[in-house]
Amino acid sequence: MSCRPPRTPAHRVRRAELAATAYAQVAERGLEGLRVREVAAEAGINHATLIYYFPTKANLVAGVVDHVLGLLVAPAVTPAPQPDQAVMHRLAHELEDIAARLERQPQIFRVLTELQLRGARDAEVGRALARMDDAWTRFLVGMLRSGIDSGELRSDLDADRAAGLLRAVFRGIGLAALRRDDQKPRDLVDEASKMLASWLAARSDR
Repeated sequence: MSCRPPRTPAHRVRRAELAATAYAQVAERGLEGLRVREVAAEAGINHATLIYYFPTKANLVAGVVDHVLGLLVAPAVTPAPQPDQAVMHRLAHELEDIAARLERQPQIFRVLTELQLRGARDAEVGRALARMDDAWTRFLVGMLRSGIDSGELRSDLDADRAAGLLRAVFRGIGLAALRRDDQKPRDLVDEASKMLASWLAARSDR
């Protein structure tokens, strides 16, 4: 039985570089335009060497998911809010972050859309996306529960269900902005901020 060689720091760096090259292809052409041999050629290696890092095309696509996650870790708008700040302020920052990315890095949302469609029928990509969604959900649920506990948000709010709806809203803004119609990302964000405040915030007359 053959053993896979250990993943050294150099190995991880090379994998990340190849995933970034594949990401750029997907952003430009979609997943149907991703060509493994072209990724290898652009990286200056042969196809056999690329297989050492990503044995299958599905592995490479999963690497693109990890690359997107790495891009999303660093906030596009700084400074990032602190956990002790008001929840609505922190949610507004999330929306502002989406608007900034749509203006500066719209390819992230193009690639994410491609990956979501692929993940429905590719188990490995689906698992990689699930890891990303799980982390995002935990972050949102924690934020919402802190707002409920402090009295800032509605006491009858279901944090788990609300987090799922927020993810759908955030993704929907990205999709709508990519349609290239007359509505600008920041207009969508402003409208979403008002709607979320109306839905989530506690009311004195309740």
